[in-house]
Amino acid sequence: MEWEFESLPPWIVATVGVQKSEYPWIWQFTPYANGITMGHYYDTARVVSDEASNSPQNIYFDLTVWKFYGDCDYSGKINLLDISYLIRYLYHGGPAPRPALP
Repeated sequence: MEWEFESLPPWIVATVGVQKSEYPWIWQFTPYANGITMGHYYDTARVVSDEASNSPQNIYFDLTVWKFYGDCDYSGKINLLDISYLIRYLYHGGPAPRPALP
């Protein structure tokens, strides 16, 4: 069955892991939040097919962009413990600030 994405949120990159003619389809959605300010974003993508009786189908997305600068121990608070954490990392071989980059 032939199908396509009619619309995708501007902050989503979609890749299909197999050929569209194969089933089951494996989709990978990657958020691309570069340039987006902190907050919650909701949007819908549509998958359409002229051959399907239940077309279109909606896929719902929810993106939360969050970065709390200075929260080295990832506790949700900025306090003296973050300074200690950073000093241990920089000068005493402690763990890196979190969240760690992949």
